[in-house]
Amino acid sequence: MDEGYSKHLLIKLGSKEHMTALYEQGEIYMQTVDYFRSLEKKDDGRADSNENLKLYYKGNSLKGLTITVKKDNITVDISQQTGLESFTYREDLSIGINIYSLSHVELPVGVTTTPVLDLKNFFEDKDYALIISNTKEFVERIRSSMMKQQGYVGITAKPIEYYDHTNYGGEVGIFRKSKEYEYQKEYRVVGYFEDKCVRKFYVGSLKGIAYPPMDKETFSNLTIRITNGKDEF
Repeated sequence: MDEGYSKHLLIKLGSKEHMTALYEQGEIYMQTVDYFRSLEKKDDGRADSNENLKLYYKGNSLKGLTITVKKDNITVDISQQTGLESFTYREDLSIGINIYSLSHVELPVGVTTTPVLDLKNFFEDKDYALIISNTKEFVERIRSSMMKQQGYVGITAKPIEYYDHTNYGGEVGIFRKSKEYEYQKEYRVVGYFEDKCVRKFYVGSLKGIAYPPMDKETFSNLTIRITNGKDEF
């Protein structure tokens, strides 16, 4: 690789025990959408009651928008003029959706730099980091393991897009979140299945495509130089 290029790295945070299991065995644990919706909101950034909304409108996006509500043969039009401050709509899921969340950073090739990630991503049980250097291979292993599971429908993996929750209007879905969460730099692997349940499986040792787990202090002082496709710590 020549200078001017960049490389994406994935960063998974968790307890020392879980990051060791991920590194040595490739242990993958995927929660459901409902789990993240129902969590009590804390400072660890996991909970999001707006997870996988169909539609979201607030602020300037409400201008000219009228919501018609019908019940018991009564029809009511609601808009900003009648006091509407925000509108959200969620569809009942007919299939199971499982989420595996990581963070992602883009580093320049040929330059010594740090994998910048806000340290508030670390928390009590997220005090270790595992850096995955081969994103393509990691996602392919997850896809291959998912395909062997009963009821598998599909997989999508990509970074989260963040929207302005004070003025956004439109579709949200599984790959958009409020800018409140932008510090997470989330990269999300989403599995679709016919049934709804938590999923745990193994993709094999990550040695060769990831680096051993490190604690928060080590991570915060880490420098990386990517040269000719190799990562030098």
